[in-house]
Amino acid sequence: MSENILGGFASIADPSWTAAELLRFAESGTPPIRYWALRRLDDLDLEIPVEILRGCLQDADDILSGGAAVLIAQSQLTANGLASALGSSVSLLSRAPALKVHVP
Repeated sequence: MSENILGGFASIADPSWTAAELLRFAESGTPPIRYWALRRLDDLDLEIPVEILRGCLQDADDILSGGAAVLIAQSQLTANGLASALGSSVSLLSRAPALKVHVP
């Protein structure tokens, strides 16, 4: 990535989409589009806001909510950040069988 910062986001080497567009796609649209946008943001090593992860985690689509759970698990969120991202969605983690999360 270059040192050029525009709108709070560093310039990215993606000729098709800006970071702002990818964030907008991750917030709204159909679950496959939201999942694709999350993956693209992650591939570009861009920070995904907690609010977007929370919204994806709460979605009824198993692939989208599971993908958000994996990104939360892989991130370097602090305990407070993780609690904020999960909110009341802790029970949704049990829907991601590959994670084998124990929820007390």
